[in-house]
Amino acid sequence: MASKKNPGLKRSNVPIEYTRESILELQRCAADPVYFIRNYVYIKHAKRGKIKFNMYDYQEEMVKRYHTNRFNIVLSARQTGKTETSCAFLLWSAIFKPDQTILVASNKSSNSMEIIAKIQYAYEELPAWLKPGIDENSWNKHECKFDNQSRIVATTTSVDSGRGMAISLLYADEFAFVKPHVSRQFYDSILPTISTGGSMIISSTPNGDVGQYAELWRGANAGINDFKHGITFVPWDAPPDRDEEFKKKFMGLLGERKWRQEYECEFLTEELTLVDSALIT
Repeated sequence: MASKKNPGLKRSNVPIEYTRESILELQRCAADPVYFIRNYVYIKHAKRGKIKFNMYDYQEEMVKRYHTNRFNIVLSARQTGKTETSCAFLLWSAIFKPDQTILVASNKSSNSMEIIAKIQYAYEELPAWLKPGIDENSWNKHECKFDNQSRIVATTTSVDSGRGMAISLLYADEFAFVKPHVSRQFYDSILPTISTGGSMIISSTPNGDVGQYAELWRGANAGINDFKHGITFVPWDAPPDRDEEFKKKFMGLLGERKWRQEYECEFLTEELTLVDSALIT
């Protein structure tokens, strides 16, 4: 039975009759997050509105890495759908893994709330037989809790974010844009909370060549930290509709330096020296 407040929500502990087909689909979805996302997840497109999330190949590979590696790090150009992809995976994790505590941390409160909103939208568009029930008292801009005792909590990345929680999955978005001293203390503080088997996804575009994100990315590529098996790089031309005309247009709008940082994914020094130090994948 749907919630009276929101027909897209399924009330907690309401029995549902399953068909043989829906049981088989549940099993397929539980076993394979890519199958779940491709067949059942909808996203809100800026121009086209509600659309099925037909992932590009690089997004599918991203989900597969999330599924098979505890520690994942993503370096992505702007507007490649990394957040939508991650949100879909977080929703899959909450639905098919009971008793999960999933923490979403972003550089701004508005960004973390937007991530929760994307997850909630995808949930509301699922068929009823695929939805777990929800706790209406814990379904808001900062949290969504399901009757399988899994919950997703959003916060601003800070020194104390997640402290005292037993985190099953952490998603740290735009991590390079967290102040360097905060990102280091946050990372040191959060590691013990996933020490019992939790996993971690860190994603960002570059923002200078110092800070915890830059260090983790360098270490992953050098094969000297836990992220070495969960590396994803998404270049600016990964989406199929981007070409040299796209590059020319946006380089003209942003300027060469900003283009190099946000689309070519170069880790540029903040000082305007003669030659930038660039840490390129």
